[in-house]
Amino acid sequence: MQRPVTFNPSDAGIRTDQTFHDENLPDSVACPHCSTGTLRPGVVWFDKMLPQDAFRLTVDALQIADPVVVVGTSGLVQPAASIPFVGQEAGAKIIEINPVSTALSNTADIFLALTAAVAMPQLIDELLA
Repeated sequence: MQRPVTFNPSDAGIRTDQTFHDENLPDSVACPHCSTGTLRPGVVWFDKMLPQDAFRLTVDALQIADPVVVVGTSGLVQPAASIPFVGQEAGAKIIEINPVSTALSNTADIFLALTAAVAMPQLIDELLA
């Protein structure tokens, strides 16, 4: 099996001081199915509900998860902030990867004070070793 390549954000032109103004954002993409809508990323915007089916599937998966890896979140927005605790209550080990401490950090089994760009390639390398 080929080992993953370490991702270096600066090689991709990503700067830690980069700000995202409208001129930095890509153009929107028209929906190929209806031609009237705009495609958007598969994320939940603030003040919007989580898709109930996806949330239910997440809770089900957490019931049988061994580790739960939480990457780069403030841990403040509910109900998503409760998700790691569902896995923990079911016996999963919690690994938090975040450059700053959160409310989850003291409860996590492992807290890595690193960015995702640094920690994830290292974690994957260890898992595949």
